[in-house]
Amino acid sequence: MHLYLFYNEASPKIPIERGLNVKLGNAWFKEQLLAYFENTIYKYCFDAPWIAPKLDPEYIVCKPKFAKMFPEYMNCVNTWIYLSERLVNNKQQRFMQHCLYMFIDIHMPNIYKLSISPRIKITENLSTKDELLLKPYVTQIIMQILPPSRNNKNTLNQIIHLLQKSMPQRCQIRNLQTIVISYIQENDKTFQFLLLIIKHSLLGLYPHCKTRLNYEGREIIFDAFVNQLSHKDFFVKWFRNSPTETQIFLFYCLKEFLVHTVQVCAQIWDIVNKKYKWHKFDKQVSDFMDQIRKKLSNISKREYTFVNRSNWMLMLEPLLQNVSKNHTKLFRTTPQLSFYGKTALSIQKFFISTNKYNTTDIITSNMPKVLWKLMQRLYVKEDLLCFLHFFKIDKRIIHKLQNQTFTDKDFNDCNLYTLECIYETCKIFDRRSSSGTFILPQHLYDMQIESLKRKNNSILDKKAGINFLCTSCNDIKIFLMKKTTSSRHSNKLAKGSLRVVVSNETERLKWVCGRRAERHTKNTKRKFKPEQPLDEKQIIQQNRKIAKEKLRDVTSKRCISTDLLEVDLLGQSLFFNSKLMLLCTSCANATVIDNECFRYSPYLNCQNCIQERKKICNKCHTKDINCMEVLTFNSNICQFCISYFCQSCVNNFACKQPIKI
Repeated sequence: MHLYLFYNEASPKIPIERGLNVKLGNAWFKEQLLAYFENTIYKYCFDAPWIAPKLDPEYIVCKPKFAKMFPEYMNCVNTWIYLSERLVNNKQQRFMQHCLYMFIDIHMPNIYKLSISPRIKITENLSTKDELLLKPYVTQIIMQILPPSRNNKNTLNQIIHLLQKSMPQRCQIRNLQTIVISYIQENDKTFQFLLLIIKHSLLGLYPHCKTRLNYEGREIIFDAFVNQLSHKDFFVKWFRNSPTETQIFLFYCLKEFLVHTVQVCAQIWDIVNKKYKWHKFDKQVSDFMDQIRKKLSNISKREYTFVNRSNWMLMLEPLLQNVSKNHTKLFRTTPQLSFYGKTALSIQKFFISTNKYNTTDIITSNMPKVLWKLMQRLYVKEDLLCFLHFFKIDKRIIHKLQNQTFTDKDFNDCNLYTLECIYETCKIFDRRSSSGTFILPQHLYDMQIESLKRKNNSILDKKAGINFLCTSCNDIKIFLMKKTTSSRHSNKLAKGSLRVVVSNETERLKWVCGRRAERHTKNTKRKFKPEQPLDEKQIIQQNRKIAKEKLRDVTSKRCISTDLLEVDLLGQSLFFNSKLMLLCTSCANATVIDNECFRYSPYLNCQNCIQERKKICNKCHTKDINCMEVLTFNSNICQFCISYFCQSCVNNFACKQPIKI
């Protein structure tokens, strides 16, 4: 009779899986145990013939049905359990406790078999399958999940999407139950991954775990995995029938795996901790999961000998509900503004409240140009504040800006001229933080030169990489390559600059921004009839709409009077407005760098070039970029030749070379 820990009223009893044949071998934790107990009486209890001192009956915990068939082996098993409960005094002993529990885990199938059959073969179930399943996601988490990554969920695989929802942000647990159930039913790999991280969190297999599940709990959990959770139908029904508790528990299992992955990469941990205070999230998740394991250990001690056990998820409900309310949120779904960005926004709101929409009607147009030229020559951007003294700004205001203590309460002490100067200075600070150029390696520069020659019929146009940016509306005047199957809208054949006009108001012709003000027809329609009186909420909405229209008009007028910023993309990359751009090394067209640029090629190429480079498999006729050259025999010409095979066909026919096509 099997004991059901995870209750599901609608599910029948499921037969036992007996396929536990795993290879023999030594593991690192076994070597640590042999070295630690080398000069003790427990030296020979970790290998056959299983020699260990006789334990008192009060310390015998493991008593399977057919234990009498292997008395020496069962005495060693209980010795391991005895030692694991007493190695808790210092850091080294806790490490050896971890090794003991891992050693017990590889013998758990033997103990389980002894409870159902006297005929077993004692084996050490050493398998690297679990580690191989978890290891590939380390790099994907770093590249696609950790900030500043902003990937669409549609471009991520299922497992990475679930791990993305475990990030310390708001509303990440929303619809987790529905997503998990749909992913499990679609893909067995996702199901195996979830089982694996649940097992790691329940047993405490991560190196950072301070509290690990005791033996009684490990035996019960192993039985539950074999008879219940390893079956997809049962897992889905169990996860659906108790959505609140199981959803929070699985949510934090994903979090613990994310915490463990970042801890593996010490440099990455230092970076995210320095910028986002990752240690708060790390500590909260680790401490909470330790509390879960401690609670489960106490429950398992009490209910180890029970025939019918309680539902552990229900018993953990108060603990789970408490932690869900105190969820650590380190990241924002929207970019967080700096002090200078917040100051500029506050000044703009202050101007709008006074019916002032033009922020440069008092200061001269040359002042922002001078400040930007000074900023380009400063190594520390905060040094720009020292130059505000030459623009007749009060020293007390400058001191507050340097200490970042300038707030909206200080606006009344400043005149409009001072506020306009501060506003332009804060905008320049944001521009400096969100823009920059980086020199590319020599081999990428050479490839760009060759691509430009091919594009222009062996004629090198050194001005082909010159483009423009608008510092007023942050518009990028570059034809960026788009990922599309249609050549019409991919910008592949586009040349020149986008939305640029020539201003002839002065003697010297200059390039200015030609972007039109963004107006939506739905907003221009009158929503409120004049004969009907407007309530307070409608008046606020109407005033906000009018303010937006006036700001657009002011921005358009400023764009026309502002010179465009010239940049050269040949031999360097440009970071502007949260985009990293450069010239493609294959077609010499401007493209945005993302994760896809490195997936199929060691060079930086646009998506269209990657798509065109795909070859057709000569065996299955599928289009794949990873096609390999394979020796084949062409029966039509009766000659050996080189053909392209996809990875799947290579695996199927690798031992049959030469292959006949």
